[in-house]
Amino acid sequence: MEHEDARPDNPQAGGIGRRRLIKRAAIVGGAVWAAPVVLDSLASPAGAVSVPTGCYVLYSRVGSGTWQAWSGSQPSGTGPTCAPPTGSPSCSPTAASASELVVLNLPTPDVSNGGGSAVTVSVKSGYDCTIVAASATIETNGGEADRCRSRRSDGTSGGTTFSGLGTSSVTIDPNGGSGDAWDTNGGGIESVIGIIIKCT
Repeated sequence: MEHEDARPDNPQAGGIGRRRLIKRAAIVGGAVWAAPVVLDSLASPAGAVSVPTGCYVLYSRVGSGTWQAWSGSQPSGTGPTCAPPTGSPSCSPTAASASELVVLNLPTPDVSNGGGSAVTVSVKSGYDCTIVAASATIETNGGEADRCRSRRSDGTSGGTTFSGLGTSSVTIDPNGGSGDAWDTNGGGIESVIGIIIKCT
C-alpha cells in the first residue's frame, strides 16, 4: 500500500513546504526593505529644493537684536553699502532668489546693542554649498554701524575677525579686542551681515 509523503518539503502534504515558506519570506522581506530607501530619498532637503550651480549673495539685518530673514540685497537704511568681496578664491555672485535664500541658517546667536558676541553663519545640512566671502557693518566707539568689514579668506578686517571662510560654517567676531560691536537699534542704521555662497 502506497503512503503519501507527509514531509514538510512535499507540496502534496496539505501544508506549505519549508522551501516555499523560505522563498515567500525572502520576497516579503525584500519588499519591506525597499520602502524606506524610497521614502528617505524623497525626504532629504537636497531633493526637496534644487539650488542651481553658481555663486549667490545674501544679507541679514539685525533688527531689535534679532537677525532678520535672508535677502538677496542689502536692506535699506542700514548704513554704508557693505558687500562681501568678490574675486579669487571667491566668485562673482548674483543676488540670491527664493531657491538660494533657504540654504543658510540665520546667524546665531542673536545679539544685543553694543554687544561684541561672535556670530556664526552655517549652511543647512543637505546642501552642497560653501561660504566663500563675508562682510559685516560694525559700530565703532559706541557710534552707528558705520564701518564695513569684509574678507574672502580667514583673517581680520579692522577689528573684526572672520574664520571658517571656504567651509560650510563661518564665525564673525566684531570685537577683535578693539571695542567694536553690533548695532541693533541705531535709529534705522543697524548691523548687517553679507554672505557669498558657492553651490556646486
